[in-house]
Amino acid sequence: MTDRFRPVTLGALAAGASLVHGFSPRRILDEKGQCRELDFGRDAGARARKGDTLSYLRALGISGDSVFGVRQVHGDKVHVLKQAGVSIPGEGPVEADAVVTHLPNLPIAVLTADCIPLILYDPRCHVTGVVHAGRLGTSLHILSKSIAALRDNYGSRPADLIVGMGPGICGACYEVDEAAIEPFRAGYARWEQWVETRPAGKYLLDLFAANRDDAEQAGVPPLQIHQTGLCTSCHNDRFYSYRKEGARGRMMALAMLASR
Repeated sequence: MTDRFRPVTLGALAAGASLVHGFSPRRILDEKGQCRELDFGRDAGARARKGDTLSYLRALGISGDSVFGVRQVHGDKVHVLKQAGVSIPGEGPVEADAVVTHLPNLPIAVLTADCIPLILYDPRCHVTGVVHAGRLGTSLHILSKSIAALRDNYGSRPADLIVGMGPGICGACYEVDEAAIEPFRAGYARWEQWVETRPAGKYLLDLFAANRDDAEQAGVPPLQIHQTGLCTSCHNDRFYSYRKEGARGRMMALAMLASR
């Protein structure tokens, strides 16, 4: 008997079975039927993380035992994965906040705990990407830069892309100060549509809407941008939330191209 859990998925990304994907939950049932936490952060320990990765892959129907990830630094670098390799998500050695690839049967992933996890899929070119879009990355247009990387490296057309947003902190829960808003004022023409002014120099920032705006401005049709509708802070029992509880743990957003 193995650990049992049900990753969060989006129907729009699962259509056609050409892409395997999932957003991990906070808790799973272990082999004894007891609930325990599922943590992919560095503090979880290598042995626990390896076992949890295997459980996660099996839950998604993946037979391999490794996932390629990057050392996330809240920047705007996109890593183009052209050769298969092993790299533990969150540890590197490559510094980036997004990965795109054409390689089948090779899971790629990013780790989050409030930041928006994004999965990109181009069904025409059969390429994919995963993106870690926190406040800083979103202000730097990490999503549209990932879309550009798919275009420049694989000939993807933004109009063909499907964008999926996993669980992350919602606009009603994410309060920031003036300094945090300034890059959005400078970098997004429509920033006022998804920023709400609060008393005492505070603002509510909707990172989901900001990334949707970024994708639309890059040419992705609005109907091809999808969300789970789940907030990590509102549903802190189901997901880790750095804003609500500090450095408690990390979830994994994973995508893998199936052979076709």
